[in-house]
Amino acid sequence: MSFSPPELSDEDSYSLHMPENFKCDGCKIVAIQLTKKFSSIHKKRKSKSDLSESDVIDAIDSVCEDKGVFESYGVKMVKGIKRLSGPDFKETEDEPGMMQGGGKWPGRLHEMCLRYVGDLGEDVIYKQYRKRKNLEQFLCMGTELQGSCTLSKKSTKEEL
Repeated sequence: MSFSPPELSDEDSYSLHMPENFKCDGCKIVAIQLTKKFSSIHKKRKSKSDLSESDVIDAIDSVCEDKGVFESYGVKMVKGIKRLSGPDFKETEDEPGMMQGGGKWPGRLHEMCLRYVGDLGEDVIYKQYRKRKNLEQFLCMGTELQGSCTLSKKSTKEEL
């Protein structure tokens, strides 16, 4: 068995924005990192009450504003499909293959995170975390802005 880095299109390599075929994975990664941050903060607290508004903003900023959070993510071939991969992304993390990391990927994930916060607001994201304990369903499986995975499945079906 041999592994080689995935061949990337010009859009994959040079676009400043997340290419359409990676938006679902990108959304899930952002959701994982936000969920992980909120969970970590709540585990350290004695109180089960909600975080203050400033603590919510600080938590989200520590994920979305710090590009280092996304530095370990990149692209690899998984079962013949180019997918994002990296820490805590169980769908691809343990799949064998060579990952091509760095480059534009951390910035694209950073941009996606900021877009969700800008469009939805910190309070809405946090309330959904408290309600669900996992942000993937809310951020990635809805409609329009929150439908990266729903829309990508729909467009794949339409292409077939």
